Amino acid sequence: MDREISRLWSAIEDLKQRISGVWDHTYETYGTWHNWTAVVTQGVAVTVSPISCRYSTIGSTVLLQARLYVSTSGTAGQPIIISGLPGVIQPANPPCTIGTAQVLQTGVKWHEGALYAEGADSLKIQCNGEVAELGITPNFGLALYSQIWFNACYER
Repeated sequence: MDREISRLWSAIEDLKQRISGVWDHTYETYGTWHNWTAVVTQGVAVTVSPISCRYSTIGSTVLLQARLYVSTSGTAGQPIIISGLPGVIQPANPPCTIGTAQVLQTGVKWHEGALYAEGADSLKIQCNGEVAELGITPNFGLALYSQIWFNACYER
């Protein structure tokens, strides 16, 4: 009996050694949310205040959630660009859709569409049925009380 327990214990220890790198990495990061600072531009730097701006990682996968209030104006006719992402987006051959976004054009309407990677560290929004990025089509500038909400998932 003691011999069987000893072999079982040895097998358990061996298995723990084999999966320790994978288990430790996943266990430490899974489900833990971290704050991050989104950088928004629309022809010029746009000041935003986060209601919530956070990310979590599971292995090399990054999950983003953000709700931002805009407090300075962007430039109409320019795309809204979100950068400062936690980790470089892989593969490095954008554009590719990685999430969804909603933008409140102050006092006018909500614009909804796909959030896509424009580069390894920047995102743009393409509204449903439009031919250009949000800010160009429809043509408007972010302004005080505009809001930007988005969710994304990508490999880093």
